[in-house]
Amino acid sequence: MKTTTLLLGALAALLPATLGHGQSADVALAGLSAVIAGEQAPSAVGPVLTLDEVERVALEENPGIRVAVRHVSMAESHVPTTGTLEDPQFMVRNWQVPLVHPWDYNAAQNMLMIGQALPGRGKRGLETAVAQSDVEVAKD
Repeated sequence: MKTTTLLLGALAALLPATLGHGQSADVALAGLSAVIAGEQAPSAVGPVLTLDEVERVALEENPGIRVAVRHVSMAESHVPTTGTLEDPQFMVRNWQVPLVHPWDYNAAQNMLMIGQALPGRGKRGLETAVAQSDVEVAKD
């Protein structure tokens, strides 16, 4: 019963867009209400669709399914980047640069620093496993 109601609702949403050719949405909805009530549909409604055709159209035009596919692809694209190291850092600090000769770095105090954050043992693997489980959740 729920499947029939769902398919008839999808048909009601798609029927005015598929009819065209000068037929109004009122005629289409009147024909749909006649089908739901068990009466014979008027001939002005258009071609009769089978249940398989209605299901195919509903699945192709369902925005919820399109959004779910995008969520899955976003989760899948996130997996390769989770196990990577952070970017290295480079920093330069200068103190007491003479104002008379600012290009004279021999008279200044200079400090160069290079840093790299290294995660603990097994942390990168766990991050990748969590990202893969997120993909499974998105697929479900």
